[in-house]
Amino acid sequence: MDLTVRGHRFNVHRAGVAGPPVVMLHGAVVGNLMTWLCGVAPALSGSHRLLLLDARSHGLSQRCAQGHDVAEQARDVWAIAEAVFPGEAVALVGHSFGAVVALAAGRAEPQRTLAVAAVEPPLPPTDPGALERFLRQDPEQLRASLPAGGLLGAGRRVRRFAEHVRFLLEDTDLPLALERGLADPDAGALPVGIPLLGMFGDASPCLVAAGSLPPHAKIVVLPGGHFLPVEQAGAVAAELVRFLGEPRG
Repeated sequence: MDLTVRGHRFNVHRAGVAGPPVVMLHGAVVGNLMTWLCGVAPALSGSHRLLLLDARSHGLSQRCAQGHDVAEQARDVWAIAEAVFPGEAVALVGHSFGAVVALAAGRAEPQRTLAVAAVEPPLPPTDPGALERFLRQDPEQLRASLPAGGLLGAGRRVRRFAEHVRFLLEDTDLPLALERGLADPDAGALPVGIPLLGMFGDASPCLVAAGSLPPHAKIVVLPGGHFLPVEQAGAVAAELVRFLGEPRG
């Protein structure tokens, strides 16, 4: 469904009818809410009320040239959460750049944050050049390197995917937002009172970022690479169910 907040239209999806609220954020450029919807979300929806969203300029959300920096996206998250779960604190789950946004949102509104789960956050000292090299591949190579790349099929879908990647990298401030957000030495910080789960793939270049999370973070390493929510949907869902279901306070 569509939801307009802060003058911008977002595509959002709700699942689950009972339990604490959880907001799930995807990664940049090649991500959208399907990152979670295709595997992890169904396992969580039996015990939590879920809100999945397409970030600005991603998926079916409205395209825009500006406002992709971490702080702006964190403000988007809280505006959407308040519209869907008015007056409630929420848990934040993010993948890749979405994990960086989730951490920023938790820092910005700690009293509204039940917990944060950061799946594969590309925090320093992750090599920023690895992300640039990945994104600057030929569209066919980029599609083929994604774990679900084959689901795009061929022909028109691939052309739309290539056009979308080109738009994000050439016509928006997202590349600058990524550069600044991923170089921030404090990007992994979170108040000690907020439970934090860091989840990484054992073959991912982001694994080195585990040490950038604060000491109170629980670290889980699973077999796989950067796209754990797709590669290891069952294992990721099991860890999230366990973490989000832990007694608080």
